[in-house]
Amino acid sequence: MKRSLFKKLLSASYLPVWAVLLADLLMVFVSCVVSFAFRYDIVDMFTLDKWYHTVLLIMLSNGVMFLLFRPFMNVLRTSSFVDLLRIFVALTMGYGIVGVIEVLSPAVLGLMDIKIGVIVMAYVINLVLMCMSRISIKLVFDFMNSNGKNSERAMIYGAKAGGVNIA
Repeated sequence: MKRSLFKKLLSASYLPVWAVLLADLLMVFVSCVVSFAFRYDIVDMFTLDKWYHTVLLIMLSNGVMFLLFRPFMNVLRTSSFVDLLRIFVALTMGYGIVGVIEVLSPAVLGLMDIKIGVIVMAYVINLVLMCMSRISIKLVFDFMNSNGKNSERAMIYGAKAGGVNIA
């Protein structure tokens, strides 16, 4: 049972999903480190008490939101405006939870007070990184898999919301 589950997780159909999820979490980590470095300077950042608790909390909350909203699914095949919307909602919920916890934690729990600007900066950096990565991956994938000689131009008229998913 465990062996077949391990094989299934490492199969060609599952591995890209987990690779994209890990890349998303790496982008969350990078955006947190960059925002802390901008706010506190790179030398002072490592002398701060418990800054890594906030980074861990951000990664945990965004990881849960990624699993809930699944913005990492079908990146190559069906990347569209809907996927970018999923990224926006997942990141907004994840960073919103962290923002509420960071605002309430000094009063209730007595933890370190991280400036909310750091969390907002990490959110903006992360949103830009993830959206640009999805767009660039989709453009490269489309470029690699299309040949201009066999393609036909088409115009979709009156498609409304369904046309957004096709485009």
